[in-house]
Amino acid sequence: MKVKKLSVEDLWGKYTFSIDFNEQISVLIGKNGSGKSTVLHLLDSLLSSNKKNKKYKFKKISLELDENIYQTIEQRSIDISKEINELEEITEESIKTLLDRMQEDILQQIEEKDNKKVIPISKAKEEIPKDINYLFISTFDMEMKNKELLQEHYGNSEVKTELDIFLSKLIMKFKLYQLDLKEKIEKVQQDFDSKLEEYARDEDLNLLKDKFLEKKEKIDFIYKDRDIFKNKLNELFSDTGKSIKLDENNSIIFNINEKESVTPYQLSSGEKQLLIILLNVLLLENKPTIVLMDEPEISLHVEWQMVLIETLLDINPNLQLIITTHSPSLVSKGYRNNVISLKHFNTKKN
Repeated sequence: MKVKKLSVEDLWGKYTFSIDFNEQISVLIGKNGSGKSTVLHLLDSLLSSNKKNKKYKFKKISLELDENIYQTIEQRSIDISKEINELEEITEESIKTLLDRMQEDILQQIEEKDNKKVIPISKAKEEIPKDINYLFISTFDMEMKNKELLQEHYGNSEVKTELDIFLSKLIMKFKLYQLDLKEKIEKVQQDFDSKLEEYARDEDLNLLKDKFLEKKEKIDFIYKDRDIFKNKLNELFSDTGKSIKLDENNSIIFNINEKESVTPYQLSSGEKQLLIILLNVLLLENKPTIVLMDEPEISLHVEWQMVLIETLLDINPNLQLIITTHSPSLVSKGYRNNVISLKHFNTKKN
């Protein structure tokens, strides 16, 4: 399932626009304040199971996916005096109905502490499935203030920044991913071993050779995505002499010139950011997924920016990437036709 179109009417009472997305790569560009991140967060809100669009003021937002699935969210102001005057009859039931309609409005006012009375009302022909595969990747980094509490929670004295938190969670997922791969390998090995005696009895060396090759092909296929991930990361880290290795606990370490090793938490911010992005994509396990990325070029070397999109698609070719950026380098290697400039959409209403 892929995002086809986002239409927004009266965003903040000023902007109305519609964006058609490419089925695989869409790169949103625009000046600071042009709405790039807003578009990404609106998509995040509509695709997520827990709607997060309350902080935005708009008249209508429509999201269209393929397979003729779309969702429309409308907001309308409530004039309480008018609503009461228009009641045909003031009864307990009619008052309860009006109070139910006002409840979300009141909660929103308390949360946002403003004077606008807005109630979101969904009028979707077909709700977006709750189990849709999508991922929002944001790699802005900042140091955490309460390090002691953080380290106590994660049990790791190296966890000091937001990127470290993301890394810690991803490395745990990677360990489980590795265990799953090993279970698959063991099954291939068991299936082969159970029939090895049978192959040997046939005294057909060609058959035995074919079966060994078949076993190797199955194992290579199981490790294919992980090996692509490792090779790509090693290519990108080659200038600093780092290469990714797996320790006895299936966790990640990096050798430096084959002499010393460092943990992922000892990497630079740019290296951590790249590792987080690639790990996120690897752990999708090739599932077709909508991936939203907000300015991934931050802290990344220009050469890394230039190959980022193709690297992600090498690891998982089934992605739909929707990216915001300020960097021309991100699209310099064949993706200029995938650029969407928000200056064409972010126009004031007449």
